[in-house]
Parts: sequence; C-alpha cells; structure tokens
Amino acid sequence: VGSLRFYNRGFDTKPRFKELFHVFEYKYKNVVSVMCLKDIYTFLWCLLFIVPGIIKSYEYLMVPYILSEHSDMRPKEVFAASRQLMRGQKWKAFVLDLSFLGWVILSGMTFGILGIFFVSPYRALTFTALYRKLLGGDVIPHNIYYDGMEEETGNNWYGLPDNKIPYGGQEEKQEV
Repeated sequence: VGSLRFYNRGFDTKPRFKELFHVFEYKYKNVVSVMCLKDIYTFLWCLLFIVPGIIKSYEYLMVPYILSEHSDMRPKEVFAASRQLMRGQKWKAFVLDLSFLGWVILSGMTFGILGIFFVSPYRALTFTALYRKLLGGDVIPHNIYYDGMEEETGNNWYGLPDNKIPYGGQEEKQEV
C-alpha cells in the first residue's frame, strides 16, 4: 500500500521517500485488517469454483489503491468504493493484466530478477494509472497518441465514458 501511494503521488509531484512508510505512521492496523479481509474474501469466493474468485479479485483490485489515499476508511466503505470503481471495468482490467503475461514468463526465465526490478514496478504503475483514470483524473494526455479516437467512440483513452460536468451546473448561453 505504501509503494502504491508512492507511485500515485509520483503522477503529480516528485514523491518523498517517506510516502513508502505512510501506512506505518497512520492507521496501520486498519490497512492490515482490510488487506487480510480482501485476501480472505477472494479465497472464499474461489471455493465456489475458480471463476467467481477471479471475478471478485478484479472487483477488489482497487482496494490497496483506495487505502493508499484513505487509510482511515472502514472495510465496508473500501470494498464498496472498489466495487463502484470496477463496475463495468473488470474485463478491461483482466485484458490489461493479460498484457503482462509475456513479461511474467520472461521474468520466470531470469529467476525473478526481471520481475523484481522491472515487471512489478511497471505493472504497479500501470494499475495506478488505471486507478487514477477510474477516479476521473487525466493521467495520460490521450490526444497526443490517440488523436481522433474520442470523436469516433465518444470515450477517452481507456474506453471509459467522459464525465464532463458543465461549469456551474448550467450550460453556457451564447449571445447572438
């Protein structure tokens, strides 16, 4: 959770080293209990066959990211927030996870060295960008590499609908 906080802060500013240990300074027991509950819930769902466990693991994917920002939230609130963020996004997160399969195999060929220094941080940063995008932040300037995609699909770079709220809650009136 501390490393995810470090990665998340890195999108906006240069993160401080002490961000890695934020969890130990503030609500450590709550973070540990929520993460244990996440693992227990996922294991129990896996007992109903493998597929429900996989679905729930993607439903709870954002729990550590939410805890990295809000470590004082109650477990029920964290799981509800993760479910809300991942509603309709589980398949896309699964496909995103599959994109790392080649890296994981290559990491296994190097006895995990590549995984420690490259694949794990790369995967964590990718899912941090997903978390920020699900929250509505503009993480990647999509108009640079995906120019024209918005006009065709009406969606942003990850295929999520744009949630644009008009300024002041009302549309601007043009004078003739």
